[in-house]
Amino acid sequence: MKNENAKIIYEVYILGLVLIAISLNTEESSNAIPVMGNKQFDVLENISKSTTIANLEATDSDGDKLTFQLKSDIDLTINPTTGEIKTTTNSIFDYETETTLTFLVGVKDV
Repeated sequence: MKNENAKIIYEVYILGLVLIAISLNTEESSNAIPVMGNKQFDVLENISKSTTIANLEATDSDGDKLTFQLKSDIDLTINPTTGEIKTTTNSIFDYETETTLTFLVGVKDV
């Protein structure tokens, strides 16, 4: 049974860049761990609902299907198959209220 997880910490700076730190956990040595590279992108303060803010990419050397999941309680959505992150409301991107947003994303092979 495959049980490889990659936890990603994203810090979103409104009107700034995103910094990504990757921590990989492995429980099974015979299965390759999914790999996700660093990515930077800008997020505007006044974006609309259902706007894509990032497209995450990961690879698996075994060629296994990958699944993405938000691990934090935040007002965003992620497409589990494509890794596309979208807004659900634009209220979380208010620079005067919060200049940094942090959330976790997991990726695993199935």
